[in-house]
This record gives sequence, C-alpha cells and structure tokens, in this order.
Amino acid sequence: MRRRKGLSPLVASVILIAFTVIGGFIVYEYFLSSSGTMMAAGESIIMSVNSVRLSNTSMLIHISGVNGHNSPITISSIIYYDPTGTTNTIPLPSPLDVSPGEKFSINEVIPASATAVTIEYTTSTGETLTAPPASLS
Repeated sequence: MRRRKGLSPLVASVILIAFTVIGGFIVYEYFLSSSGTMMAAGESIIMSVNSVRLSNTSMLIHISGVNGHNSPITISSIIYYDPTGTTNTIPLPSPLDVSPGEKFSINEVIPASATAVTIEYTTSTGETLTAPPASLS
C-alpha cells in the first residue's frame, strides 16, 4: 500500500497567507472607493445670510460662508427668490475665488420682497452649482 501525502505545512501556510492578503486588498479597495463617494457627496458650501431692510422696496443682505469642497470654487452670482418662487440672478461685479476651507463674505442690495437667497458657483472641474437656499425673514 502506498500512503498519499498532502501538501506540506509550509506550502499550505504560504497559500493561506496569499489568499488572506488578496482578500484584504479586495476589501480595502471596496471600502476606499465607497468612502470616496461618500466624501464627494458631503462637499458643499456652508452659508448663512443676514438681512436688513433699507426701505419698503429694498434690503441689504450679508452672505457669509465657507467653501466645504476639496477644491477651489468661483462664486459668480447671487440668486434670490421672489414670493412667486421665480428666481432672479444678480451677477457679481467680479467673480470671487474661494480656496478649500476658506471663508467668504458678500454684501448686496436686493428687493425687499425676496423670500430666499443662494449663490451660484463653479467648481474646479467646471461644474456650475448652487448652494442650498437660505430663507429671509
């Protein structure tokens, strides 16, 4: 009778370690790609708005905020909403470049009937976005 021999313990250990390393790499890549998607979804502009009524027809708004994106943005205009929900755009005299994490501040006079305000900006990839509107009361 012949005895069959299996794999030597050394070869078996090497194979198990190789499978473990490959499996760990696959799991690492999966979580790395999904965390990048979650980080991109969290990019935004953190913005607050204060307003002072100047007359029955106009108000001064002060928009302050922080660029929460991982890349520079360029703020190009202010958008305000009238009571019917129609949007009106006021281009900035000169676009405002804001680095990641940098604070910005904008003052503008808009009609007193405006109900909400936001900003329009362009990312470094050329995508034009708006911040979530802030209500004026």
